[in-house]
Amino acid sequence: LPAGSPYAEPAALERLLRRYQRAQARTHAKGRDGPAHEYFAASDSELVVAWRGAGFELYVALWPLIQLPAAAAACSQLLRWLRREEKALFLTYTKY
Repeated sequence: LPAGSPYAEPAALERLLRRYQRAQARTHAKGRDGPAHEYFAASDSELVVAWRGAGFELYVALWPLIQLPAAAAACSQLLRWLRREEKALFLTYTKY
């Protein structure tokens, strides 16, 4: 990670990865409540957002003081951009 990144330190990166693991577990949970399609978890360090839809999963870490509507809007904007640039960013077809 680049110098100055909030996750440049190994402990901070490990904390973020654990938070992503929890978000992934919640969006794939089985049981009484079933999986969540949207997951928001705030801490002093970041707001972790997980969105699960048909054909995609999105995991994002945002500034910890961002309001939920602004976080949702940022994720929606990111998803629109990803869909627009999908062919340039992802391998969607292979011959094999």
